[in-house]
Amino acid sequence: MSVAKLLLSSEGRIGRRTWLLFVVAVLTLYFAALGAAMVVNGLDLALDRDIYWLGPGFMIVASYPAFCVNAKRFQDRGKGRWWALAATVTDLAVVVVDVLFLLRGDVGPILEWSVNAPAYAVMVWFFVELGCLRGTPGENRYGSDPLAGS
Repeated sequence: MSVAKLLLSSEGRIGRRTWLLFVVAVLTLYFAALGAAMVVNGLDLALDRDIYWLGPGFMIVASYPAFCVNAKRFQDRGKGRWWALAATVTDLAVVVVDVLFLLRGDVGPILEWSVNAPAYAVMVWFFVELGCLRGTPGENRYGSDPLAGS
C-alpha cells in the first residue's frame, strides 16, 4: 500500500505493525518539531508561549491521516470506519480545550477533566483494540487479510 493511500484513504485494511509504525512516526515527528522549536527558543519554554500552539496545530494537521489509518485498522478488526471517528472527535475536543487554555490562560478543572479523562480512556481503549488485538483472519467485508502475504 502506498503512503498516500495509507494516509489519505479510509478504504482497506492494515495490520498491527503498520498501525504501530504510524503511531511511532507521528510521535517522532511531533517530538522532533517540539525539540526543534525548543532549540530555536533557547530551550526556555517560559520565554515564548507561542511554542505551545505546536500541539493543537499538529493534532489538527494529523487528524485526517490518523482517521484514515485508524479506520483501516478498525476494518481489519471487522468493525466499521466510523469507530475511528471516536478518536478524531476526542482529539479535536482536546484541541479545543488546549486552544481555550492558550487564549484564556485557564479553562477550569471541571472542563479540563471532563474532556481529558474520557480522552485518555479512549486512547487506552484504542491502543488495546488497534495495537494489541489481532485483526479478522482471512478476508472480511473490508478486504483481504493484510497478513495473508506474510
